[in-house]
Amino acid sequence: MLDPTRLLLIEDDPKGKKALAFALGRHGIDVEHATHLDVPSCLANPGDLVIVGLNGSATVVKKIREGTGIPVLVLGEGKLRKDALAEGETQFVYRPMFVQDVLTLARLLCSREKGVSPQSHKGQLSDFVSVFYLVRAVAAAKLTAVLTLSRESRRGELRFFDGAVTSAQV
Repeated sequence: MLDPTRLLLIEDDPKGKKALAFALGRHGIDVEHATHLDVPSCLANPGDLVIVGLNGSATVVKKIREGTGIPVLVLGEGKLRKDALAEGETQFVYRPMFVQDVLTLARLLCSREKGVSPQSHKGQLSDFVSVFYLVRAVAAAKLTAVLTLSRESRRGELRFFDGAVTSAQV
């Protein structure tokens, strides 16, 4: 199963925190809440993933990166992307975003095999609900990627550059 079972949510928007916790909880994910001040104490047992939704997210991501090696998903404004990504292996999603995109990216981050490139993911399409949600999540995170889909003897490929589909073939 690709779903993280427990994650740490560091969010400064109360409505956003409540919506994310509710949606992730519906998928059986135990969400622990924290503020940016609680980060050092929460890192003793952070779970499978950390989601950060703060204005000053780069410093929080740096603390998390120093304390653990778990994946980090940052939710924020476009101007924060460069700083957050510079702090280590991180995915970034622009606000406003769909909660399903956050869940799909969380599944991608948690599906990484140990010792495999951070850009490489392997799994069943059914783990990500559908091609639509997977494509939308890759676009929302503005990733540069190649999505290869195969079933029996058929194979298809979608190529993305900064979240935009540049080519598709079957």
